[in-house]
Amino acid sequence: MHHSDGLGQVLANPIYNEYGIQPEDAENWRFKNGLSKGDIIFVVAPENLKIGDIIIFNGNEKYPIIHRVISLFPIKTKGDHNSALLPVETNIQESQIIGKAVFRIPLLGWAKLIFFEIFKNPSDRGLCV
Repeated sequence: MHHSDGLGQVLANPIYNEYGIQPEDAENWRFKNGLSKGDIIFVVAPENLKIGDIIIFNGNEKYPIIHRVISLFPIKTKGDHNSALLPVETNIQESQIIGKAVFRIPLLGWAKLIFFEIFKNPSDRGLCV
């Protein structure tokens, strides 16, 4: 979810326009530069969700999904670097939402990850791109 080219490049995807999201709408979003592998993310209860919030939800996958809210009725999300919506993020129920990301500490999570990365397949190691 890291934005090497900035949020403006991410918002160039026509999907955002389909949901009425313009670049100026994102000026006050948290995590405008996305999140990176190794960031420690502080999560709170998913109250008062707004377009642009980043939520963590159970999408019936191996791991929870952390994506940005693009619609509230119904709740839909989109990964900033995904070209389209995943089927599991087109109608998220409130009961699926684990929390909302509100703060991050960059890189500190690598203190833990470094011990797990060495056991991964080499093609699965490294920074998110």
